[in-house]
Amino acid sequence: MKRHIKNLFPTTKSVVKKGTIVILCTVFVGLAVINGCEEYTPKEPDPPIDYPIEIPFTEYSPETPGWWRTGNLNYDNTVIIINSNEEMENYAAYWGNPHYPEIDFSTHSLLIVSGTNDLGVYEKEAKSLWQLSSDKYELTVELQQLHYAKFPNKWYISPLLVEKIDSKSNIKLNVTTSIVEMKVCGVDNPLTDLPWLKEITETSHRLMIFQHTYEDGIGFSLLNTSLIPRVHEFHNCEGIFLCSFGGNENYCSHLKITSIIPLLEIK
Repeated sequence: MKRHIKNLFPTTKSVVKKGTIVILCTVFVGLAVINGCEEYTPKEPDPPIDYPIEIPFTEYSPETPGWWRTGNLNYDNTVIIINSNEEMENYAAYWGNPHYPEIDFSTHSLLIVSGTNDLGVYEKEAKSLWQLSSDKYELTVELQQLHYAKFPNKWYISPLLVEKIDSKSNIKLNVTTSIVEMKVCGVDNPLTDLPWLKEITETSHRLMIFQHTYEDGIGFSLLNTSLIPRVHEFHNCEGIFLCSFGGNENYCSHLKITSIIPLLEIK
């Protein structure tokens, strides 16, 4: 005689909501086995991001700084976001040379920053980078100016290496300035207080005067803008001619000149 087992639990799938907890129960009738109920909590949404966030950065520079294509910069107080080797080639000569530290553009971006200032820039430094929203940032750069450098000065800072920033993001450049009060060659204003340089400013035409830092201190170069090629004649504080550079020649390499600040242009 066949025994019949009464189907007491028809096959069902019930869903019961209790607050935020969902309970799923499955009953198998043929084997008369009831699975235990499985509980799970729906994934909570990500918490809102608390802006602003300070973004760390490091200065990036090859062993040969002169390789930057500074002529391709726009100098309009903007920040360029570089996210590929192809973009990098627009601003770095010989890109791919081992002198350039390697950049993984899948995880990092390079920020190129340049601008124009109404006074000669003595020192320049990136101070902070803040993320203000998902696609807005603010970079602050501090410029220290020479009070006697009455010449609009194009400037750029060492590119900044940061964690990946979307190319469509907007980075506002905030430039702060301060005046440097310092003695140069023992005087407050070399253009008026150094006799040999004052005479040149009063009697010359079509001339530009630059201030430099080199291994022995401060020096000045004179550039006659009417001559081609344009050659800088380099002098020390006493006005003694030391060497020249410009065009395709550099006879001042032994002096290790590390900076150039435009001071004055005489029309």
